[in-house]
Amino acid sequence: MSNHPRAFPSFLSPMKKNPVSSLLFAFALSGIAAAIALHPPSGAPWRLFLADPAPLMQKLSALNGLYVWPGILACFSICLFQFQFRLASSGANKRTVFAVCVLASGAMLMSLRGVSMSPASGPSYVAGMALGYTVMARLYAMRMRTFFGRVRLPWPVWRGDARAVCEIDQAVQARRQNAG
Repeated sequence: MSNHPRAFPSFLSPMKKNPVSSLLFAFALSGIAAAIALHPPSGAPWRLFLADPAPLMQKLSALNGLYVWPGILACFSICLFQFQFRLASSGANKRTVFAVCVLASGAMLMSLRGVSMSPASGPSYVAGMALGYTVMARLYAMRMRTFFGRVRLPWPVWRGDARAVCEIDQAVQARRQNAG
């Protein structure tokens, strides 16, 4: 290990600073892993699933549909709902807010459909929701950016982007001074 200050990966630095957070993270992941291990697909034991003569790609596709897809959809829906709230509060176009809300609702319904068809996918749904809330906790604000000279799209400003956060804070302070 070198003496370089960046020797510890930057995405793990919060865990290095807060061991309680690391323990909670490890506990949550072990709980999800245990739930998946205890609830194999279709209620059959894992050894039966592995002994099945089906091709490997077919088994991987089934596991993807059972565990990965509901988690991705849950994460996507939580991110879109949070995104919609922030867009609405920033004064975005009503049609844009409605479109984001429709996408979020559709993703949530598809994810819940997957969980209702196989309760074994519940842990991945929970993990996807937790990931969505964690990602959106890092979001500072939403801005509208112009692309190709005419197309305006919502653009996230993350808490780690100090320059953009400072610009937003200065703009808010300027508006407050002009208003009052």
